[in-house]
Amino acid sequence: MTFSELRADFVRQVSLADLLEALTSLERRFLLEKVTSTLRGKNLTLFTLKPVIMDYITDRLLKRVCWKITHKMTCRWRVSVLS
Repeated sequence: MTFSELRADFVRQVSLADLLEALTSLERRFLLEKVTSTLRGKNLTLFTLKPVIMDYITDRLLKRVCWKITHKMTCRWRVSVLS
């Protein structure tokens, strides 16, 4: 995902400085992959989570959803999926 797509996905407005700090921190801890790609003559920087991290987050999300469904609890998905 591109930086613009990532920033647009946040429900709450995140400052540019905070987002850059978070991306740098994730990359420094080897949790994030940053790839430069060329598309239609434009250089793009793409961000993705490492596969093991993506699996872990997906597993946590599914367990959380199942727990909420099982316990008939409502949740405000637009505010925080993994709260």
